[in-house]
Amino acid sequence: VAFPMAISLLPAFNALIAVIFFVMVLTLALDSAFSLMESFVSPIVDRYKKVSTKKVVLVITIIAALFSTFFTAS
Repeated sequence: VAFPMAISLLPAFNALIAVIFFVMVLTLALDSAFSLMESFVSPIVDRYKKVSTKKVVLVITIIAALFSTFFTAS
């Protein structure tokens, strides 16, 4: 509640600043997702050399999507 109030009280360009802020938050979230995925994929690919990176990423993504349904489903 505090952030929208602070943005609305800015003297000029408050909509632009709000958009820039939320784009920044989105890019930080995407970067965190990539680094989290990399921390799971790298040890598996290093341990099992014959497994392709694309397959490991696909399996981990599917597992993460299945586990995330627990947090989104009521």
